[in-house]
Amino acid sequence: EVVRVYHPHDEHHHVLGTKKVLVGLLSARLHTTPETMTRGSPWSYSVKETGHEGEDDLSYVGKVTPEGISFTRTKHGHVVRNAEAKNEKQILYHAAHEVPHTVQTKETFSSPRQITPGFNSNAGIPGDPAKLQELRDEDFEIPLMTAESDGWLKLKQVVPDKQDVYEDVPASFHQGSIVIDEPPKRVLKLEDQEEAIVGNLTCMRTVRPKESQERIACFHHVVEALQHLSSDDLIRVANKYIKSNASSEEGNENRDAIVDALGAMATNDSLTLLTKMVLTPHQRDAKLALRALFQFFGLEKSPPQIAIKTVEDMCFQWQMVFDDEIEAQHIWTRAHLLLGAFAGTIRDTDPVRTNKIIDRLHNMVEIHDPWKHRQLRSALTEEEYSSHLHEKA
Repeated sequence: EVVRVYHPHDEHHHVLGTKKVLVGLLSARLHTTPETMTRGSPWSYSVKETGHEGEDDLSYVGKVTPEGISFTRTKHGHVVRNAEAKNEKQILYHAAHEVPHTVQTKETFSSPRQITPGFNSNAGIPGDPAKLQELRDEDFEIPLMTAESDGWLKLKQVVPDKQDVYEDVPASFHQGSIVIDEPPKRVLKLEDQEEAIVGNLTCMRTVRPKESQERIACFHHVVEALQHLSSDDLIRVANKYIKSNASSEEGNENRDAIVDALGAMATNDSLTLLTKMVLTPHQRDAKLALRALFQFFGLEKSPPQIAIKTVEDMCFQWQMVFDDEIEAQHIWTRAHLLLGAFAGTIRDTDPVRTNKIIDRLHNMVEIHDPWKHRQLRSALTEEEYSSHLHEKA
């Protein structure tokens, strides 16, 4: 198995990606024992292995043939759930040369044409029955999309090296994993993207119902346009559209769309910007704060440090006052749920901070003391007592 690679630091990402794919074809965990080599029957085993796409669950079947040791590797699962996929690699290992002699790959993929059994795509959509009926009327059949791949590598010749040692890796080379990194984004000027941003924001304001496929497509175009902006231009866009208590319905819709787009980007820059502009101790717009908090749920990687610190402050430090008391209670609930989610996300990378967050949350709940509870109950008004119970819950 190839666990690391070395390459010049200025290697073009297309070239580097191609090299990693080729090396990935040769990477494998080939296991044998003296018993399996002599008994003549196939053997099998399962492993986790890192390839150029990431970590995979794999199974191997090996057998001895006249040409060498043959291994058939099967990948289980696919990044696209509910898809029909098959990925096999056959490796013929040359025992004398101690290297793979032939590698053949076969892969097929068919995209999902139906939703996962038991999932109702309309179940979580709020609104009246007429709106849901419009969505059902908009339904369409998903076209069949398939892909097949068949390739092979064959060792032509082995030339023994006169030297029995390898030269050291040059100090200037970069060390990395075999996983193909996401290519750097192409940065465009705001002037080149402004028409796409404004046009698709207009689409989102005018197309109804809000859950229609056309409006969703316009939102994705907004996200795509923002992804190609530099950090400075992204700040310019945010400063233009994200304003508390916008003076018009159009301004509110544009603001909400940009907040959602920054969350959908889920980059350090976009989430940091969202935190600095919306989640401040002086924020009064409850609906805007709720919308911003929602963007941080379900992150696949650790959030920016400023986001964790801000949500901690919202839970334990700041005394925030909002324009809507009912929504303010929702903010309290969502902030604590989010902080718990953050603790789970950073558990492996920062266990000390995770334990600190969990301890602070536990201390807020406290052990129930009947005498203390009666004293507190007698001192609070009905409204204060209701708020106290809500916070404990």
